[in-house]
Amino acid sequence: MAITLNNKNFEQRKLGIRDVFAFSRIVNKMDIKDQFKDLAIRGAQISTGTLPEGVNPDEAQMELGVDMMYTLFTNLGNAEMEFFEWLAGLYGTTAAYIMDYLDDQIDLLVSDFMENPGKEGFLRTVRNLMELAK
Repeated sequence: MAITLNNKNFEQRKLGIRDVFAFSRIVNKMDIKDQFKDLAIRGAQISTGTLPEGVNPDEAQMELGVDMMYTLFTNLGNAEMEFFEWLAGLYGTTAAYIMDYLDDQIDLLVSDFMENPGKEGFLRTVRNLMELAK
């Protein structure tokens, strides 16, 4: 789990509880609480197999991913600095360095995140907290 920025390698640390709180601040600043609740509920339905009758799980997963990326992409500008600060902490660098050198590597960053060994626990904790907030 690493990315290369400006010819320097940065290892991604394992996601943990502090990332849940950072993510919470980002989501709050993005003002997507209602959309995120809906996405979390749909994700829980997919992961527990409690989809409505006739809904294909693979199609539901694909649609959820597209909707999640669209929601994040269209609202991320509201929390730009918080997002870069979180990324910097995840890779042990500064927000300025990430902002200066990330360039066109956002796809690598997403792939790297998906391989993080703490991802499942992170997502489970976020989902559980969202369930409590209903």
